[in-house]
Amino acid sequence: MASNMDLKAIKRRVLTSYFQDGLFELILGLSLALMGCLILIPNGASMAYLPIMLLSLCLPAAKKRYVAPRVGYVSLAPKKKGVARLTVALTLTALLGLAVFFLTATRNMPGWLGSSLSALFEFPQWGAVLGILLASMFSLFALRSGITRFYAFAFLFGIGAVVVALLKVTPGMRATILFVGPGSVVMIGGLIVFIRFLRSNPVLPEGDADGQE
Repeated sequence: MASNMDLKAIKRRVLTSYFQDGLFELILGLSLALMGCLILIPNGASMAYLPIMLLSLCLPAAKKRYVAPRVGYVSLAPKKKGVARLTVALTLTALLGLAVFFLTATRNMPGWLGSSLSALFEFPQWGAVLGILLASMFSLFALRSGITRFYAFAFLFGIGAVVVALLKVTPGMRATILFVGPGSVVMIGGLIVFIRFLRSNPVLPEGDADGQE
């Protein structure tokens, strides 16, 4: 029993260490805001890979560039159950975002396919579905890591889901508002945490790091 509790505490410390620098929120928020902007651009679906690449490529690179020289680099092992759940949540969010992209791009196609896609695109609660999923994702982050700011982000996307569900705009615009609005807040929050992290953890000169004058 005690060993299980110790293992859970270790897992929580690993997640807390991984999220302590704010880079995850900074890049995720930027990716969401970019995705929201692309929805409004004609043929934006052709660039749907950009937000996913930004998150999947820039986050590890930024961790190694800015975090590793200061406190070391914590890598989340893909075999851990908690990490797998986080990965599933991110994947589902990305897939729903891509679905909105492709529905926007193809709903005016001629024939039965275009009319079917158009009818699916007009589903009024796309924004609410995305908001609930993002709120659930941040709630999971908060529960796993114990970081309180993730609860605030979860609440923000939950409120966003309610707001966009009540707006009398197109489903694409609802998704844009949800991605750009709360996504920008997440990005700014991550930026603030990241700046504080850099100030609190300056890079030591090589001689000091080796314990030499």
